[in-house]
Amino acid sequence: MQAIIETKALSKQYQRGSEVVHALNVVNLQVKQGEFISIVGPSGSGKSTLMNLLGCLDTATTGSYRLGGQEIVGMHEKQLAKIRQSKIGFVFQQFLLLPTLTVLENVELPLLFTGKGGSRAKELLEVVGLSHRERHLPRQLSGGEMQRVAIARALINDPQVLLADEPTGNLDSQNSAKVIKLFNELNDRGLTIIMVTHNNELADVADRVITITDGQISERQGKRVG
Repeated sequence: MQAIIETKALSKQYQRGSEVVHALNVVNLQVKQGEFISIVGPSGSGKSTLMNLLGCLDTATTGSYRLGGQEIVGMHEKQLAKIRQSKIGFVFQQFLLLPTLTVLENVELPLLFTGKGGSRAKELLEVVGLSHRERHLPRQLSGGEMQRVAIARALINDPQVLLADEPTGNLDSQNSAKVIKLFNELNDRGLTIIMVTHNNELADVADRVITITDGQISERQGKRVG
């Protein structure tokens, strides 16, 4: 499998008054097409910084980041926005569903920004097990159901990579297990998934577990291998 994500000496620095904060230090990371990667580490370790860089929500200070063979570092905001819309799906701890739109309309929403026609929304709601809820409003759903709607929305533009930042942070253990099961099913279909979590038990469901400490990474195999 070829690498869909490759970073070389990727670093991010912030200026805080007269102090320079090294949020990420010379990170070398390779993620192969179809891998499921989890990222763990204490608060302030650099997890969010790395996810923001991988998701083209922020730009690196130095180093290289290639997504699907395309160099990202140095791109302008319009170029980054296009990458975000077409190649990356985002799932966050907060579901970020629009309360006045139905489930189906929430899933279709990203299509308004890309100009694509022919919604896959109904198909994706079937994939996440919520086709019977398509006409409901978010307030009529459980937290787990809302997160699965958010996952369907993240997949509507057929991204190359799904980035999930604490996707089970607002869920109980039962609904967390359903979301992780869904991630495993999507990964089995070939989707590359990178998930940030504070839960080491959940992290182990991945192929590899990346630990960030003080802006630097180490890794170990997850339980999904083999």
